[in-house]
Amino acid sequence: MAMSIIASNGRQTTSPGSSRASSPVPYLARRTAEDVSWKSDKITRRYAASIARALSTWEAAPEEWADYIAFLGRLLKAVQSHDKDATALPHIDVVALRLAQCLSPALPSGVHQKALEIYGYIFETFGTPHVAEYLSDYLSGLSTVLSFASLSVRPALYGILEKYIVVLSHDVKRPAMKSLILSMLPALEEETSEDFERAFDIMQTLELGPASHSPRSSATREDTGFFWQCMFLAILTGASRRQGALNYLVRQLPSFSGLPTTSPGSDALSAEAESAIAPEPGLLVRGFATGLSDSQALVQRGFLDLLVSHLPLNSPVLQARVASREIDRLMMAATGIALRRDMSLNRRLWTWLLGSDSKADGSASPNLVRRESAGFQASKKQDYFDLNGLPALRRCILSALSSDATEAADPTRPFRVCHALMDRWEIGDTLIPEVFLRAMRRAYDISKDKSAANVTEVMKSARTFFDGVESRVIWGQLFRLLGDTKRSIAAVCEDLQLFLWILQSFNVAEEEMIAVHVPVTGVFLLAEMKYTDPAVQNQRKLYAKAILLLLRLLPAESLGGEDDDKTKTPKPTTGQDVRTVIRAYYQNDHIPPLDEHPPIDRACITAELLQNAFAVFDHGHASCAAFSEASDILIALHKAFPAWTADSLNTVVEACHARAVSDSSFEVTNSIVDLLVQLSSSQHCKEELESLGTDKLIYRIVASLWDQLSPINAKHQVEAVQLLWQVDGLDQSASTVKAALGSVMRGSDVIGIHGAGHDELRTAENLIRFAVLWKHSLPTALAALSQEGRSLQRRGSVKNIPIDGMAWARRRDVMGGPLFMTIDAIRGSSRTCQKAAMRIFGTVASSEVVLLLLLGRLAKSLPEQNDTGQVRRSQQVRDVQQRTRGIAVVLQQIDGFLRHANNPIWQSLLSLPDFAGPDTPDQSMVAWLVTECVGLIENPSVLNSTKETAISILDAAFHGPDFIRTQLQTLNLVDVILQCVLESLSNDEDGTHGRLLDLALSAMRLRQSDLSSKHDDESLWRSSIATRRQSSLISRDPPQKHVHTSGAAVPLKLLATLRAGFAAESARRHMDVWLDFLTSSLHFFGDGLITVLIPLVDMFCAQLTAACIHLRTFYLNTENTAELPPDVVILWLLDGLDVVLAEAHDFNIGSADQPATRSLSEAAQGVPSFARSKGPGSGTGINTANSRLTLVLALKDAVAIAMNVWLWSAQAIDVYANIHSSSTASNTAVRLRSRSRSMLEQIYTVQPLETMEVMIYKWYHATELHDSASVLSLLQAMTPARPRSVLHATLDAMCSRCKVSPASSTRQSSLTTELTAAEVLSFLAAYLGAVDADATDEIWSDSTAFMRDVLSNPMPFRQVLPGLLWIASILAEQLANTNYGDQRKMRREIGDLFQRLLAASFTTSPSVTHPVASTAPQAETDSILGQRSMDITVILTQIMPHIENLLDASDRVANAVNAITLGIISHELHAKAFPANVHPDTLVLLAALTTKAPAAKPWREEVSEAFMKPRFLNTSADFMQRYWMPVLYQWSGTGEEQMNDLLSRLIAPSSAGIMFGVGAAAARIKADIETQMTLRRLCVLFLASPTDTHLRSLQAMMVKLTELFEASALSSPSAAVKQEIFMVCRVLVLSFSPARLTPMWPLVNSWLKAALVGGLTWTSENADNITNLALLQACKLLEILLALSPNEFQLHEWLWVTDTTDAIHHSDMWRSAALSDQLAEELSNNVSNGTQSMIATIDVSSSPEGDSKHQKMVGSDPIMDTEDVKAMSREQFAMSTIRPYFSQLSINTYEAVYQMEAGSVSVHRDALLKDLLDVTTMIRHD
Repeated sequence: MAMSIIASNGRQTTSPGSSRASSPVPYLARRTAEDVSWKSDKITRRYAASIARALSTWEAAPEEWADYIAFLGRLLKAVQSHDKDATALPHIDVVALRLAQCLSPALPSGVHQKALEIYGYIFETFGTPHVAEYLSDYLSGLSTVLSFASLSVRPALYGILEKYIVVLSHDVKRPAMKSLILSMLPALEEETSEDFERAFDIMQTLELGPASHSPRSSATREDTGFFWQCMFLAILTGASRRQGALNYLVRQLPSFSGLPTTSPGSDALSAEAESAIAPEPGLLVRGFATGLSDSQALVQRGFLDLLVSHLPLNSPVLQARVASREIDRLMMAATGIALRRDMSLNRRLWTWLLGSDSKADGSASPNLVRRESAGFQASKKQDYFDLNGLPALRRCILSALSSDATEAADPTRPFRVCHALMDRWEIGDTLIPEVFLRAMRRAYDISKDKSAANVTEVMKSARTFFDGVESRVIWGQLFRLLGDTKRSIAAVCEDLQLFLWILQSFNVAEEEMIAVHVPVTGVFLLAEMKYTDPAVQNQRKLYAKAILLLLRLLPAESLGGEDDDKTKTPKPTTGQDVRTVIRAYYQNDHIPPLDEHPPIDRACITAELLQNAFAVFDHGHASCAAFSEASDILIALHKAFPAWTADSLNTVVEACHARAVSDSSFEVTNSIVDLLVQLSSSQHCKEELESLGTDKLIYRIVASLWDQLSPINAKHQVEAVQLLWQVDGLDQSASTVKAALGSVMRGSDVIGIHGAGHDELRTAENLIRFAVLWKHSLPTALAALSQEGRSLQRRGSVKNIPIDGMAWARRRDVMGGPLFMTIDAIRGSSRTCQKAAMRIFGTVASSEVVLLLLLGRLAKSLPEQNDTGQVRRSQQVRDVQQRTRGIAVVLQQIDGFLRHANNPIWQSLLSLPDFAGPDTPDQSMVAWLVTECVGLIENPSVLNSTKETAISILDAAFHGPDFIRTQLQTLNLVDVILQCVLESLSNDEDGTHGRLLDLALSAMRLRQSDLSSKHDDESLWRSSIATRRQSSLISRDPPQKHVHTSGAAVPLKLLATLRAGFAAESARRHMDVWLDFLTSSLHFFGDGLITVLIPLVDMFCAQLTAACIHLRTFYLNTENTAELPPDVVILWLLDGLDVVLAEAHDFNIGSADQPATRSLSEAAQGVPSFARSKGPGSGTGINTANSRLTLVLALKDAVAIAMNVWLWSAQAIDVYANIHSSSTASNTAVRLRSRSRSMLEQIYTVQPLETMEVMIYKWYHATELHDSASVLSLLQAMTPARPRSVLHATLDAMCSRCKVSPASSTRQSSLTTELTAAEVLSFLAAYLGAVDADATDEIWSDSTAFMRDVLSNPMPFRQVLPGLLWIASILAEQLANTNYGDQRKMRREIGDLFQRLLAASFTTSPSVTHPVASTAPQAETDSILGQRSMDITVILTQIMPHIENLLDASDRVANAVNAITLGIISHELHAKAFPANVHPDTLVLLAALTTKAPAAKPWREEVSEAFMKPRFLNTSADFMQRYWMPVLYQWSGTGEEQMNDLLSRLIAPSSAGIMFGVGAAAARIKADIETQMTLRRLCVLFLASPTDTHLRSLQAMMVKLTELFEASALSSPSAAVKQEIFMVCRVLVLSFSPARLTPMWPLVNSWLKAALVGGLTWTSENADNITNLALLQACKLLEILLALSPNEFQLHEWLWVTDTTDAIHHSDMWRSAALSDQLAEELSNNVSNGTQSMIATIDVSSSPEGDSKHQKMVGSDPIMDTEDVKAMSREQFAMSTIRPYFSQLSINTYEAVYQMEAGSVSVHRDALLKDLLDVTTMIRHD
């Protein structure tokens, strides 16, 4: 320890050498001398007996204050009976104790005056030597009086102090000096009081001595210095007495300024000042620091004034006498005053920091006065601060900002202090530049630490500090982060990250910053980036981010032009590196000029930015990211300076074209388009670009974007379309984009397919790409996207383009050529191209546009009816020929269009208005088209080819959705064709799939010639379970009777073909073909469909699982891969699975009779007709339980895979997509979510029970909270899943698992899902908690009816009855949040059900068991039971806070509490294994019960019985603190019943057993055990209650403790209970405020003294009255008193430890007056003299003083073994434990005070609780 710089000064401080001779007589020697004198003198014995008789009349708790007066009168009379030659007062310790008790603050002033009268008589009678000898006995009572004495009492006290105390020699007063100072300080608090001057004189006498007040002789300077050292210690510890100390310091404290006659560098002080800081100058500094940190503003103001006047900053004490950490502490305390924002305080602070100046002390802060030039001389004040205060202040701020200061109480303090100090430029100009970067780095570290507290407050303070710093200083310091590029790459990157964070987090957009520093820094960073190695990508990336942030701060068109003042703005010389100029500019930031100007002029800044930006752009070809960063820089630079030259634009265009040729990635194309858009925003640049020509670049852009529209590269489709129209919008008068689209549509080999044989695939690929372009270009497409949930907040790389009428006309014009090429492809010979072309017309909007276009052209080509024939014949011929050719072309296009039309196309055609005249207003477009075609057929002038085309159109119309095709016949070649399909799959010949499959379908249909006429081609349009697959809008007709075929009619290879086709990668290019094939072929399985159902479903589920796994990484991958998007595959597979399940379900219901009782889903919302009607006739198929179970298993697998798809789409954007593909991922997620939800809705409609079981399983086994929440949100989003339906299905699932048969077989679960009834009920609780309160009307009646049914037969449901309690609680809470129904009736109903369920729970399961290994309550959320068993204790614990919702009357709540108490609490508290069997959940529930019914007798009786059990104290300390304490607090409360009951059990010691001798030992042990248990229970109750709760019982407690402390080794109870007495004292210190404990200190002092002296004097006859354990507890009591240091106990500390500097700094001849030091010395003498026979066997060296320096009784490690303590002899225990502890106690206490360490209440509380619950320290029966 180093508390001063004594070593550095070479000075040794000692106490006076004569202190030993005049010190108070050691207590041990004095006690021995008294015993000898009283026994040898007869007169003294008689006198002692008289005093003893008077003392024996003392009552422990007199009822009236007059009793105190009477006792004092008797005592005075006994004291006056002394002999005239008497020199000593017998029984002095008891007399002093009683007098101290009579000076209690609770007694009236009359008692105080009478007690002081006795003090005065004793002091007058026995003289000053007697007072000096017994000062420790008398002062403990007198020292506390002034803190509460009335005005009538103070004169008598002052008289005693003046006449008998302060006149004592300094050596006598020395040990008690701090106590005397503390005792006098309350009288000095009020300077205007009557007795202030008298109290001041007494204090001055303590300082100067009784002889004279002046002059000070050299003989008294050490004594005076000791006084001041004690004064400083009193300031450190006496927080409530600092005002009095301050008043005395103002008058008497010597000045610590240097002597005026000495040289400036000398550290000489006045003699008074030298003595005041000896031997510990650090006490002076710490005393001031403590005063400046006081919570009272007046105390702070006073100490600050004192600091300015007596301890200036240039004082030799601060600059030379103390260590640097001392002045740092003072500086931090002083600067903290600035946080108050008090002008008067700040004015004093500035005076102290800058030096006193009479002219400026009262002036305002000269913030606006700046230096006018770099050569201006610093002011005298700044020189003063720089020399004396700056180093310390810098250390303080930097230390507070250091990274190891994470445990700081207020992390915002250094920022606020710095901001406050900037009020004075003399301080801020020198300090802030040195701490700015450290402050920013500290804030940066805190902001990154998400676990750090007060992050918001720290950032708020940091921004306030940042805003107060001047711009020049900020950027000068920021340049330090950027200027040093010679460090390692990692260090440079770290500094760049900090720079970026500062730009993003703070306000750097001030006018001066924008005008000067931002462009200059941008020039510097661009130059650095230009010269940075391109291989260092991370550093270049950070440079680019920083440059972008800087350039985006610049206003539009802010660069360019000339400077306003050219004379002051320098220009770099030719060939000079601009970085050198900028470095020089910022390196001189310590001399800021009045007129800020950049180091280079504006024209040079603009030129450098452009030059370096173009250079970086050229270097940006290294990677896509680098190119994007460079283009972003050019975009930001163009915004600030749009006037680029033609050469600059040409350079950019050529670089972009070269990059586009070499790299066609989406990121590069996106950057190029953004750059072109920005350049075109300026009219000047736009004209220059038009003159330069950008056709080649636009061609390359369109080609690159065309690549992104490929179905195997689907991550950026939406963004690519948007970019394409942005490029077209650059110049709509040109047709460059239109020509480029036509070019890439016609002949570009976009997918790398070479050879003439692949032209068909290449054309199909282009058609698919155009379909994507068309879909995302329609107005309705973007409108649909905007209606989806997530896509409203799209984060794509480009912006959405709003579409109006003109924009759509432009788009339609641009896409016109490719559109007609697509229509022509429909009628081509290639089926692949036809399928690809038809993708564009899959929606109503697309088909409407195309049909209007085609039919409009047809209408224009047809001959008009009003032709007059007046036109020339030649003109007519030409018109007819032209029309004929036009009709032929248009009809061919319509033929190809309608021949492949699907339901949306027919609906569009039906909904379009016709071109007929007003005479046929109701004619539809279909009718018009048929009419015109018939007309063309009938027209003889029409060519045959045109007629054939028209006939084809009619044939397509007649065979539309409602046409019944004719039965055809064909050869039986099905297996051969299917085998060809398998071979084509194995050979990856995907081009032949469609033709072969169509051929196979035709063959199989013709083979089915024996089917009924109603089973025809309508099977081609077979829909899903409730509707057609999502891609088709054809409505399903009512189902017909399912026709069964024999097994022989099933093609042999059909199943293998289907499984192979849907699993093959090559087949996924023809998904629609395979799906149609599946739809049309399933009915051929006939009766064998159920047999092949499971293999088919397993195949689909396996493929869907693989696709989902692929989907999770697809949009995160930044590399472009040629693969089909997994979302397309998923939709295709879901459609196929839907078709299979629909066919299987139709087969199942078509072959069975409809149940007479409707299913639960029918009762809830109705099942579609196909799901509940058999159709005409009766089925002839198989209706077995196995077929139904097979269908159920298949449906469950489908539900599980559909839920997986839903869970992915629910978090697709946030987790599974990058920023460049977020829009496409959002579109994909919307489609997948809609499709999976649709499938789940339809399956739920058919099988609600089995569907719910799968969803419950998913919810219960979810590994993430998001997944479980998504399941609940899915249920709420499903239309058929109304709350009532979900409730029914869930209850059916639970009943099925409780072995309760439902009313209908359709409501019986198949039990194929691994769920328990408890898990199902847990889900139901979570669901009911999530539904809206408005749904109460749907679930109330069924829920309550189910509860009543359960109560009628509760045994099958006994495992889930606790969960039903929770359900009832949720229903009650829902009822409280709605106005549904009769509230009073329903509340009464749910309350009755709850009480009956509660009774049934206890009846069916009378005992509650908990997991044995559990040591903590099971964690639960607010509304979800979670994945756990139905633990009724936890459930009731959660219900209790809201039980008023269930039970509306207080008596019903009380009844429920009583029932829970008897059903749960009583069983555990009365168990044989108590308290080990008590579970934490039980006590948490019990605590909840106590708050709801605090006066209920059952739980109070149970707690009372448990508390009084002997085994109660066997509870662990942690368990007691966490779980029992809240219960005991509610049980004891503020009432005194329990406390009085326990106190009544304490019986005063008696000697009856000794007198009669019968069973004495057994009776004594029994009494000891009962007393120990009672005292420990009292301690537990005190610890369980808040501070001062049991204040009324404090006096009664002290009376009982006083009686018990008289116990001896042979009394009953015996002295063994004294350890509990000291435990109670420890509890009282922790349980009461210090002011309430003042009356108990005399008793505590006497008990401690008796225990320590009597116990350690083991040769005396009273040694057995103190056990080793009692000694140990006495030491722990002393330790807690010294650690916590209550205010009034500080007046008694000197009795136990040396509380002055003598603890450290003393001479070799010094002897301590503190009892601990005396006892340690006596024990050490016994060891050295070898007088004890047992000493030789003790290993004293095992615990030498040096090793025991920091030994503690509380919190020591390792923990002391109490069994060893009990087994040790007194000598062994004293030598091995007590002596090492006492030998260092004074030193440790002084060090703690000097270091200003506050004791931890929690540590002592935990240690005490462990001692209380350590039953091994109690008396046990042998």
